[in-house]
Amino acid sequence: MNLGSTSPNNITREIINYERFLLAANRKNPLTKKLMAQKKQCNKVDLEILENELFILLKPGLVCSNLIANYLDKKKFCPNNFIVTTDNTTAENMVAANLGFCFLPEECARQSLKNKDLVFFDLQSEDLIAPLGVVYKKNSFLSPISREFIDIAINYYSTKVDI
Repeated sequence: MNLGSTSPNNITREIINYERFLLAANRKNPLTKKLMAQKKQCNKVDLEILENELFILLKPGLVCSNLIANYLDKKKFCPNNFIVTTDNTTAENMVAANLGFCFLPEECARQSLKNKDLVFFDLQSEDLIAPLGVVYKKNSFLSPISREFIDIAINYYSTKVDI
């Protein structure tokens, strides 16, 4: 899970990786082509051209939702049109149907690379990176299989995806 900055005292947090949140767009959207041209020209993406586009955002209160809201606040970017969902898969499917733009965790992008209609943009901001980790009860028995699972997850997530 994506970890917030704090957790209860009776919880152990083990960070697996630091996960980027990426802007997801549909390749068929004309503004996506502009974003791709911007990225190619100066390796940066200007969100301002998306100001009037629909954004699919996650419900407030989630770690990733708060992270994205803080990033948008710092950029002074407020989408004029947005809807809220509780699920990354719903947001991803809406973007795949060319209904708008959203932010997705890197792992969702990794799984979505098969969908040729989706394009992902790394906005290269420390504000869009969150720790991904496992949590378990402090001082509890961690079985060898659980430890092995955590080690496999660490190994899996250490492989970066070229977006």
